[in-house]
Amino acid sequence: MKNTDTIIQIRAFLSGFQVGQLCLIFLVACLYGSTAFGKQTTQPSSISDNRVTTTFRDADGFVWLGTSRELAQLIPRDGNPKHLGHFNELRDDVVNSGARPRTSASQLLFGVNDSILTLDSELLRVNTRRPDIVLSAHSRYEQLATVYSSDKNKAETIELGHEDDFIDFRFAALNDASSDKYHYRYRLEGYDDDWIKPGQVQSATYRSLPAGDYTFTVKASSNDGVWNEQGASFRLHVEPPPWQTLWAYSFYAIFFGGALVSYKHNQNKKLERIAKYNAKLESEVTARTRELLERNDELNALNAKLREASFTDPLTGLKNRRYLYESVSSMVASAERRTESTGRKSAEFNTAAIAPSMFFMMIDLDGFKLINDTYGHDAGDRALIQVREVLESTCRKADTIIRWGGDEFMVVGDNTSTRAVERLAERLRCKIAERQYRLGNGHVGRLSGSIGFAMYPFSPLKRTGLLNWEQVVVVADRASYAAKKSGRNAWVGVYGTRKSIWGEFTANKIELVTLAEQGMINVRSSSDVAMGVAQQTKQG
Repeated sequence: MKNTDTIIQIRAFLSGFQVGQLCLIFLVACLYGSTAFGKQTTQPSSISDNRVTTTFRDADGFVWLGTSRELAQLIPRDGNPKHLGHFNELRDDVVNSGARPRTSASQLLFGVNDSILTLDSELLRVNTRRPDIVLSAHSRYEQLATVYSSDKNKAETIELGHEDDFIDFRFAALNDASSDKYHYRYRLEGYDDDWIKPGQVQSATYRSLPAGDYTFTVKASSNDGVWNEQGASFRLHVEPPPWQTLWAYSFYAIFFGGALVSYKHNQNKKLERIAKYNAKLESEVTARTRELLERNDELNALNAKLREASFTDPLTGLKNRRYLYESVSSMVASAERRTESTGRKSAEFNTAAIAPSMFFMMIDLDGFKLINDTYGHDAGDRALIQVREVLESTCRKADTIIRWGGDEFMVVGDNTSTRAVERLAERLRCKIAERQYRLGNGHVGRLSGSIGFAMYPFSPLKRTGLLNWEQVVVVADRASYAAKKSGRNAWVGVYGTRKSIWGEFTANKIELVTLAEQGMINVRSSSDVAMGVAQQTKQG
């Protein structure tokens, strides 16, 4: 890729050459492309400018390259260019583009900036002197030392403290040739693995060198490739930080050795103390164990009280909704066992008769919001406490009364006969409506109840998997809403049929009238019972 770039740059000058010269350029590219044209300016053997303006091959087989910066002679045996400059009595390094060389015997002609350069290749001086080298070392703030390659003395040693994290070596070759014709290589022995060729950069910088001994050596070559192999050198000693010196490591050894002995001694004393403490502890543990057993009994009693409190409504003292979720599983299981024990009984299609079961009754107070809004929440709390008294005095001992939330109560119990739950609902309706509720400050209020209930199992037979208990509670709540919607102070009971399917319930948004018309449920209410009683009385 590099050879290609060089040839592309030469193409700009080809138009000024004749056919023979173009052939010569092509020959040079083929023979020396990998050495002359392919070299980059950072390599020691390269020409200083890869923009070649003219080429020529003399009678001795040497190829001459003219650039905008120098005149170079390409040596066939190794492909390295020999740079010509002021040492070779050249006054101008610029060879003009398109200048055509003319040769007569050993004389060569080149066009330069403002004249014609005549060059006799046989009389061309060869720079055989090894360049002398000056090397100096610098810290961040000052020059530390200077040495010449011609010095016969032993290399000077530079001392750096552990806080000195910077050193810069600067070097230059001393000869008559132009400074850009020199080539350098250097190495910091003990740090660099190989020699480094810096190109035209005449300095080497090192930062944060580890503690140790190093030798920095720089070598230089003339424009004719004659190297000063001895070079110029500095010895470099980097002091370790105080904590990494031999004295520091000795201190560490003494310190840690003493610490180990002290630790062992302290451990033995500690083991003795532990043995004495264990004996004392055993006697204390025995006494504490008895004390803990006593406190454990007290804690169990407190936990039982806390559990009871978590299941109790703080205002009314009734069971709360959490209690139902904790205990309903055993209630439902008991009801299912009773249903299984009764066996399968025949029943007419759409009959309301059911097997022994349990009921979920929802009571929504009518007029409670009016009391709250008129007399305040304290009056409402007083009314709720008196409703609890009505429920406890009316329900059976085995029934579970729950404050469901706000002005809603739930009664859960066993239903052992066909109309037992209806009779309980009617008693509750009457008792709630008859009671005068003392609200404080001489105020008296009235309440009534919209009551809804449903059975579990929901089917008149033992199809226990028809609706689960939570779905039965939803049906009871809808029945309570229907009672309130029908005029309040009423009860509505919902009974399942063989057609009862929960999916149809939800599809109809649990609309009781629609479900009853489709034969999926039977609905009875306090108004139906009152109408039947009135008809019987009239007939009697």
